[in-house]
Amino acid sequence: MSGYETAIRQLIHVWDGQVTPPTSLEALVGNVAFYSGSGWLAQVQHALTADLGDVPSAIAGMASANAAAVQALARRLGWTISALADWDSGAAQSAERIEVALASAAAWDQGGAFWRAIRPHLDRHPKLSAACELVLNGRAAEVQHPDGTPIWEREHYAALVDAERRQDWTEVSSRAASFNQLPVLDPAAREAILALFYLDRPRLVRVSERSDSWMRAHLIGAPLVLADALRLAGASRSGYLRFAVLDRIANREKRALSAEEVRLLRNLLIILGRDSINWPTWLSVCNRYPVRHAHIQAAIAAALARSDDTVLRAYVESIEFMAADANSRAIVTACLTLFRRLAHANRRRQLWRHAYDRWLSWNFGENEGTNLTAVAQSVLDYAVVGWFVEFERPGDPDSEFARGLAESELRWHASASAATSEFFRLLSRHHLTSQSQGRSAEDPLWLPDISPNLPPAVNAFVRRRYGA
Repeated sequence: MSGYETAIRQLIHVWDGQVTPPTSLEALVGNVAFYSGSGWLAQVQHALTADLGDVPSAIAGMASANAAAVQALARRLGWTISALADWDSGAAQSAERIEVALASAAAWDQGGAFWRAIRPHLDRHPKLSAACELVLNGRAAEVQHPDGTPIWEREHYAALVDAERRQDWTEVSSRAASFNQLPVLDPAAREAILALFYLDRPRLVRVSERSDSWMRAHLIGAPLVLADALRLAGASRSGYLRFAVLDRIANREKRALSAEEVRLLRNLLIILGRDSINWPTWLSVCNRYPVRHAHIQAAIAAALARSDDTVLRAYVESIEFMAADANSRAIVTACLTLFRRLAHANRRRQLWRHAYDRWLSWNFGENEGTNLTAVAQSVLDYAVVGWFVEFERPGDPDSEFARGLAESELRWHASASAATSEFFRLLSRHHLTSQSQGRSAEDPLWLPDISPNLPPAVNAFVRRRYGA
């Protein structure tokens, strides 16, 4: 329980039932045109600051305040609680009153602490839940193109809308990256979402499932702390909401995750993996370049450990395969090390084999025409060594290298660069296969950070080629 929630509970406990109304907010009801859109919202924000702008500092100072000051603060809180509990759709200006009541709740809230504290007093309050839904129905993200907007920006947005319609999450992710600043809801709408999350979550799930775009779904998830947004995405069937939350955690809110957040993201990834058709596109949002998403690799590993062969294959194929830098390789190695610890032998066999097959097919970029001038590594080296250690021991690496080198010298190469690349491909393969020598499934470290062991045939090759 947060300190803010504790303070709200304390105020409720000492509250004597009398209320002190926020005069500026109350004065808006019936006196300001409710349907004036942004004009109404601006007036609410101004009144909220005037009436309740001091609340955070007053709560912070409760420990040193006398009983009278605490009671005065409790009566101000009491007005908000009463306004919410007594709201009636049949009363005059009911729409304005719920807006004002929810806006006042924003002054007392911090990450949902207000709603958690008053849940025992407002739980199972169908009228309030319906009112919150009505507030949200009156909000929508609208995209406008100001005069002079470049044609390429209009085309970019049109392509985003088309990708959303098709639920092509790979394309949506690519287009969404251009939107660095996303819209935010006004205080009343944010509190309506928090109220529904804590008081009537099934209703909020239904609201989310009516979203028809990523940006509208973002507005529903954004007021929630990350863990709660993950809970909502796991409960909702809305692909738009799931994308909004996955994009948020993978690309917009990059930080170390708590153990709870890792567990909730794992659960969401498991749910997404059950859709074998769309699972590869979800992976493109959060795993094409693991170095960009190091903070979520533990959740990915935990999800893979509980997933089937189709999910594991898609994971291996989702990673952009190229000669890897040390950082990318280390990040995937850490992910797969955790997967190895969590997964049973059959799942390890499946993932290791898919990685080995892709590694063989890649052959250090041969098909792409990549020229090597040094020993190369891949992001999936750990999985390949896992295949060698646990399931299929390679032949003697030195002999395999010598045989490959002899065959290479008998072939015609298009250029000196091509011949050099072939030499380093053989040496790169030797380096990885030799890593598995003398290791067992019980060894804690499969991929030590060591320099390549040069096979004896290298010295003879260098002497013949360079006369050294």
